[in-house]
Amino acid sequence: MLLAQVLPSSGPCPAIALRLSIDGPDWTDVELDGTVIAQVPTRALLSHCC
Repeated sequence: MLLAQVLPSSGPCPAIALRLSIDGPDWTDVELDGTVIAQVPTRALLSHCC
């Protein structure tokens, strides 16, 4: 599990995004302001959303 705290005084809210990894569809990249900060198994995300 990833946790992040964004303080209002730290500036604009960061952009958080998920995208399939260029390493293959088995992995999903977690991005913060366009920088990959973690990779998680795609099937783990799918098992929690559907």
